[in-house]
Amino acid sequence: MKNRNISIAIGLLAATLLGAVSLNAAKPGYLPITESLARVGIQPTVNLNMPKFLLNEVIEGYEADENNPFEEMGIDLKAVIADIKSIRLVVYEDAETSEDYPVLMKAVEALNKELQATWIPVVSVPEENVGIFTVSDESGERMAGLAIVVAQDDSVVIGNIEGRFPIGAILRMVANSDALPEDLMEKLAQAGSGGETENGDK
Repeated sequence: MKNRNISIAIGLLAATLLGAVSLNAAKPGYLPITESLARVGIQPTVNLNMPKFLLNEVIEGYEADENNPFEEMGIDLKAVIADIKSIRLVVYEDAETSEDYPVLMKAVEALNKELQATWIPVVSVPEENVGIFTVSDESGERMAGLAIVVAQDDSVVIGNIEGRFPIGAILRMVANSDALPEDLMEKLAQAGSGGETENGDK
């Protein structure tokens, strides 16, 4: 599941090559995922909340590794996150079995509606709850953020990168997704949840 979710998420990020102009400059790049899911009683499979300082910690760990897989891909991780303010990712699996599933889907529909109205859809299939959206900064020349909302086959993925990142590095990750560390999602999840694993272990 980890590598599949990593590949899907990175692949969706690459769609920002198409670019967009902001329709809402109030707080460009930020998607209120936590607030939108506040009433959802389902425990997510992945709950990632990575402000910049935690991203720095995870990346420093990989850079200290003699067998750094990102270096072998020619990817400078510090350059990738240089203009990223935060990363937020929530994944629900087998959500249809929960009594709170209608509440989750209502939140997903509300997020999609907000994104359709205030962001630019790069890829959007509203009737299937699939959307990749981007938004620019006030200049209209630089990306300010990316949002992903996918709800299919009893799984829901909601993500947001606030800030700008180099598309070339993302494409190299996509091309070399099989070489990505198997523990990448786990390390990010541990850092983004205060050091706890999915089972609550430290």
